[in-house]
Amino acid sequence: MRIEIEENVRAFIRERPEKDRRVIGEHIERLSEHPNALGNIKRLKTRKPRWRMHISSKFTLFYYVDDNTVYIDHIMSQELAHKKYGKIWESPYDLPVPIKWEYHVRLQDHCGETPLFPLSIHLQKNVLSTVHLG
Repeated sequence: MRIEIEENVRAFIRERPEKDRRVIGEHIERLSEHPNALGNIKRLKTRKPRWRMHISSKFTLFYYVDDNTVYIDHIMSQELAHKKYGKIWESPYDLPVPIKWEYHVRLQDHCGETPLFPLSIHLQKNVLSTVHLG
């Protein structure tokens, strides 16, 4: 497969020390073997197929595949990726913006008991996507 790297990714790589540039380059070369590339690669839960690759527990690379080309469009520190997107993108949209609230609510059952239940509410793109009780 061909590999296309966006300019913002190239700029990020150029700013790294030589050792990091070498390691990132080695990982990017593996993507030419997609979908059989080796490494910490995971398909993301997005509307359009996208993947992320962790690089040496330091960086996270995001990419998509179209025809016979791998397009690398984002790279950032692994710490920033987890802060920004969580461990895995859960949104059905290309750019993730899930919001999740968790509450504990008391519901009265038929015996008058009021046990405590966990309640999770997930919003994606301002639309209620999941409500989970218990």
